[in-house]
Amino acid sequence: MKKGKATDSTSDQARPDRTDQKLLAGFVDSDTHRAFKILAAKEKLSTVALMHEAVAHLLACHGEPLPKSLREYLRVRGRPIPTHRLGGHRPA
Repeated sequence: MKKGKATDSTSDQARPDRTDQKLLAGFVDSDTHRAFKILAAKEKLSTVALMHEAVAHLLACHGEPLPKSLREYLRVRGRPIPTHRLGGHRPA
């Protein structure tokens, strides 16, 4: 099999639970990574579940609506659905 990025049809067939999902990733320093993993363990959550919660809080802080699928993800898992917004000035 050729190495590299799989086509959408190949990845959907291999993991039908990932249909209509996109990868969201980034690099962080080791201290941030460790803190994130510790928080996930304390909350008894997977890092993926904690990432969903973090994205929800970030969107809410910026006054952006939460996608229905994200709200449902949090609701099914019994996690809080954030409603807060940033107060005052946003950094430039």
